[in-house]
This record gives sequence, C-alpha cells and structure tokens, in this order.
Amino acid sequence: MADCTTPVAPNPTASKTVAATSTSLPAPIPTPTPQRIHFAAGTTSATVSGVLPPGGKKEYALRALAGQIMTVNPSAVTGVFQVTIRRANGAVLGTANAPTIWSGTLPATDDYIVTLQSFDSAGNTNYTMLISIVYDIPPTPEAVKAVINGPTRGQMGQTLTCNSYGSSGPIAGAVWDFGDGSPAVYDAQEVTHIYNAPGTYRLSLTAQGEHIGTGSDTTVMHVVVDPAPEPEHVIAVINGPSSGQVGESLTFNSNGSSGPIASSAWDFGDGSAPVYDASQVTHIYSAPGTYRVSLTVQGEHVGSGSDTAVMTVVIQDVPVEQVIAVINGPDTGAIGQPLLFDSYGSSGPIASAVWDFGDGSSLVYDQDQVSHVFYALGTYRVTLSV
Repeated sequence: MADCTTPVAPNPTASKTVAATSTSLPAPIPTPTPQRIHFAAGTTSATVSGVLPPGGKKEYALRALAGQIMTVNPSAVTGVFQVTIRRANGAVLGTANAPTIWSGTLPATDDYIVTLQSFDSAGNTNYTMLISIVYDIPPTPEAVKAVINGPTRGQMGQTLTCNSYGSSGPIAGAVWDFGDGSPAVYDAQEVTHIYNAPGTYRLSLTAQGEHIGTGSDTTVMHVVVDPAPEPEHVIAVINGPSSGQVGESLTFNSNGSSGPIASSAWDFGDGSAPVYDASQVTHIYSAPGTYRVSLTVQGEHVGSGSDTAVMTVVIQDVPVEQVIAVINGPDTGAIGQPLLFDSYGSSGPIASAVWDFGDGSSLVYDQDQVSHVFYALGTYRVTLSV
C-alpha cells in the first residue's frame, strides 16, 4: 500500500550562531595643550627639553612683538623630530628638521606656537630647544658734523669766501645762512658773500644727514664787518695854453689828474663835440673869443665821485700883416725910350699886383719887373697897387 503522507520541503535558509567579542583599537594621540614659555627677567632666550613618544607632539607658546626676530634652535639627543612655527590663527611661518636652525622676523604682535613632531616610530625622542627673541638693531649711523672755515672779520663791500671742508658724516644737504637777511645758499661746499652794512653777523651752516638717525648739525661763526675805508676821490687837472689864435692847433693834457679814474670828457666851450677818455687832446678854434675848456673825470668806485677842472682860453684873430708896395725905376726919360721899373722891396702877403703908367696904356698885372715906353712929352704918374 502506498505511503500517502505529504513530503516535507527542505529548509532554504541556513543559519549559524556566532558569538561577537569587542576588538581594542589604538587610542588617538591627543593634541597637546601648548606650554607657555616665559623668559627670565633681563634675558631674551629660554631653553626647553623633554621626551616625545613615538609619533608624539609637543607645543610651546610665547608672546612676541611685530618686528622682533625669533630664532628656534632644535637638537635631538635621540630620535628625529620636526619643528613648525605658526601664528595663533594657524598661519605657518616656517618649519625646520632638527638640528636645523630656523630664524625669522615676526609679522605682528601675537601669540606664536612652536610645535615639535616626532618622526621616530620605534622609540622616544629626547630633545632640547633654544628659543630666542630679539630686535634687529641696526648699527648706529655716523652722525653728521658741520664745519665752517672762513674769515671772522671783513669790510663792508668786501667779498668773503667760506667753505665747509672738514664737515663729516653722510651729509645729504647743507644750508648756509649769512645772518643779514639775504637768501640762504643750499648744498654748496664753498660760498662767497658781501655784507653791505657794518655790524656783527651770525653765519651758520646746517648739515642734514642722509639716513634716519644721522640727524643734523649746525655750526655758527660770528663775522665782524667794519665800515669800508673812505674811497680815494678823483681829481681832474688840465695842462695847456691859456691863449691862442684863430686856426692855431692847441694841445691840452690831463697829466697830474689822480684817483681811480674810470672815464673822462673834454669840452672846449665852442659847441664842438666832446672828446672822451683821452689823456691828451688837440683843438682848433675857428673864431676869436674867450672859451671855457673843461675836463670832467668820473671815479671808478662808489664814493670816489667825480671832478671837473676848468681853464679859460683867450683866442685872438690872426694879426693881418700890411702889404707895402715899392716902385723902383727912373723918374725921367725920353720919348720912345724903354724905362724899366720893378717892385723889389714891396712886402707883406701880396696876392696880386697892378701896374698903371698914367698914360692910358693897358695895365700890367702881377709882374715884379716891367718895361714901358712913353710916346709923348709930359709928367706921368706911375703906380703899383698890391
């Protein structure tokens, strides 16, 4: 007989009970709290030391000012580690692997964090670290020094010369002040100056340094200015004739004139043109009269003045020499006889002569000697006009 029981279906799901146990994970290394470094009073550095576990960190904090220079000098007795320097806001300034020294100028007044990170996974790292903070103090610049060389006494109107030789330091500019209200003179090693009034003047030179810290320096010299000596006055002298004739060449000179003469002018008093800057002159007067001859000289310097010399010249007409006619010859003769006459013995500036024999014959001109024949009896008047 067949078995009519229903077969049992196989179970499609297999299961196994497993007991779960907790496994221990390595604990994370905590971020260290920075240890604040304080410098002992009067010092600019501090040394710290310690031990870093494998892969461990150590942080130090210190306060510093902008512009200061921080130097970190790490050294490892054992192990290897790196130093990182950063600001409180996390901005990294630099890193260095021990024993490399790191140094830098700090950008701001802030807290600065120095982190030591061990790279030794096998053992502890023994470290020592020197941290110093100083200002970068530049060398003290050479100060400038002003020096004046020159006369301490002079005269009004005299040119005085001064210089700054011997001044020292990095001089960028210089200002001279003469103490009399005149304009200052800038950036000159040598200067000249004229004081126009007597007195005591404060002459100063101020030198300005080229760099910050070199400063400036002013030196002062007092100058006594005396009144100028009384200038020599010019004197005009005329030498020459005090009389002459019309048409005569007269000579005059200025010998004996004295002083610093710059120019001269002759005036002859007859309306003719003056003659300038001549020590000797000649002149001809064309008409009789009394004339005023003058010589004016002008001084070369202020205060030497001018001077005029005058002399009077009397000019006379040229004396006129009278002409005199003389006839030489016979006072009797015969009709038809040639009679010889001459004018020898006549004198004076004779320009012409005219013979007239008184018988109506032609006149004879400009002859010293003439011959004439009378053709009728009588008494005749022979004349010679010169």
